[in-house]
Amino acid sequence: MIEVSLSSSQLYQAANVGVIRQVRNISDKRKPKYGAGDLNDWQIHIEGSCGEMVVSQYLNLYWDGNIGSLRANDVGHMEVRTRSKHHYDLIIHPDDKDEAKYILVTGINGSYQIHGWIYGKEGKQQKYWSDPAKGRPAYFVPKNELRSLETIFIGEADYEHLSGIYSSKTQKPENPGRIYEKRKRNYSSTESVS
Repeated sequence: MIEVSLSSSQLYQAANVGVIRQVRNISDKRKPKYGAGDLNDWQIHIEGSCGEMVVSQYLNLYWDGNIGSLRANDVGHMEVRTRSKHHYDLIIHPDDKDEAKYILVTGINGSYQIHGWIYGKEGKQQKYWSDPAKGRPAYFVPKNELRSLETIFIGEADYEHLSGIYSSKTQKPENPGRIYEKRKRNYSSTESVS
C-alpha cells in the first residue's frame, strides 16, 4: 500500500474535472450506473478524479481527465477505482473491460492509498461476486488479491502501448519501470507526490 497526498493545486484541478463530468451528466440527463443513486454524484465524480490524479502523479503519467469521453481509459491504458473507505475492496462490473488493468485507490479529501491492481478478466471470478449494498451486485476483489503497483509495467508491450499515447510532437516518457524505481527510492511511503 502506498500513501499519497495531493497538493491544494492538484485537488483544485482534479475537483474541477469531477465537477465538469457531473455537469455534463446533468446536461445529458445521464443517471448513475449500477444503481448508485444520485445523492452523492458530485462526491463520486470529484473523488474519482482525485484517485485518477493520484495514480497519474505517482506513476508520472499525463492525465487529462478524459472529459467527454465516457469509454476512455482513466490513466494511460489503466482504469482507476476510487473508494472512500480504506477497508473497501476493488469493484469490477460485468461490462468492464477484460483486458484493462484496474487499480484500487482509497481515501477522500486529498489523502489516499494505492493498494494494487488486477486485470479485469481476473477480477471477474465468481468467488468475488457479491452484493453488499443490496441491489448493486458486482465483483469485489479483496486487497490481498491485488498485484503490487510495482508490477504495473511488466513488459515491453506495456511500455510500447504507453508510449503510443504520446504524439510525435511530445517527448516520449522515460521507461515507466525506471520512473517507478526512482520514485520508490526518492519518496518515503507517506510523502506528498507533486
